[in-house]
Amino acid sequence: MNEMAPPRGTPRPASCARPRAAPARLVALCALSARLGRRALPSRLGPSIALGLAAASLAAPAAAQTKPRGKAPKAPAARPLGETLEGDAKASYEAGRVLFGVGNFEGALIKFQRAHELSGDPRLLWNMAACEKGLRHYAKLLALLEAYRSSPSPLIDERDRDEALKIVEVARAFVSALKVEVSEPGARVFVDGVEVGASPLAEPVPVDIGQREVRVTKAGFREYRKAQVVPGADSITLQVRLEPERHQGRLVLDAGPRDAIEVDGRAAGVGHWEGVLPSGAHHVRVTAPGMRPYDTDVVLGDDETRRLRAALEPERSGSGLGPWPWVVGGVLAAGGLALGGYLLFKPEDKYAPPAVGNLPPGTVYLP
Repeated sequence: MNEMAPPRGTPRPASCARPRAAPARLVALCALSARLGRRALPSRLGPSIALGLAAASLAAPAAAQTKPRGKAPKAPAARPLGETLEGDAKASYEAGRVLFGVGNFEGALIKFQRAHELSGDPRLLWNMAACEKGLRHYAKLLALLEAYRSSPSPLIDERDRDEALKIVEVARAFVSALKVEVSEPGARVFVDGVEVGASPLAEPVPVDIGQREVRVTKAGFREYRKAQVVPGADSITLQVRLEPERHQGRLVLDAGPRDAIEVDGRAAGVGHWEGVLPSGAHHVRVTAPGMRPYDTDVVLGDDETRRLRAALEPERSGSGLGPWPWVVGGVLAAGGLALGGYLLFKPEDKYAPPAVGNLPPGTVYLP
């Protein structure tokens, strides 16, 4: 048992401020907090656990339900956790109390789990359950309290077990049993990213109230994913049909009304073609008389639809320059012939011998 007492003046949670107007589930939630908080009094976990859990407006009615003990002899009380734990287990326990006191339920849970691993003291299961309550993990809270109740340890008496049972009955309103029926055996089932087993599941999965993500996977099949709303208390059955994985896509090709279409070297149609092809690369060719062929490669992904439009262009002459080379060539040929004829029939020039003069200083030749 722990010797610590809760601090006075602990603020009441806003959700429990008006119990008369609260819906039934809110009343149950506040009662759950009150019961966990009451066990955090001097005989239990200390003020750290009580912080944020006690609901004063509902704690009194809950306490009034306690059965009178009468004059039956009391069994000797077990020593508090702070006195029985030693070494690293005690250090982890004390660190967990501090973290819980500042609202760090996740950190406190890790420390209490470590203390439990080192010591094996089943009373730490209660501390861990209080952390799960702070994290709103009601399914895990139920599992911890069931383990707490079923522990044969003499450190837990019948009064402790009865109190745990009362909390379990309240917490069940915030948990549903989810039954997942899968069409294929051996599929992996996940809830909120945590694997809960393989199909067929041996038993329903307890899940917290709210929206949960269910995912089912198996090699060779498409992944199933659904956001499932969990109402709490009621059971839910989810039927999952896995679809085989198909590595294929769809190609839609539009061309001219008389254009021939080939896909991967095979005739596919005229003018328009569409069909399913294996995922990957494919070659498309579109032809028509007097038109330039259209060639392209297209890559299809799984479950992808691709649409192509082939617009053919008129086919050009072999040189690609039209009639101009012939015109220019004819002009050049005609010019060459004219020049050759002129040179051939040109009259020969006759030159007279140069005249000889005798003017000094010597002889001068004139043309």
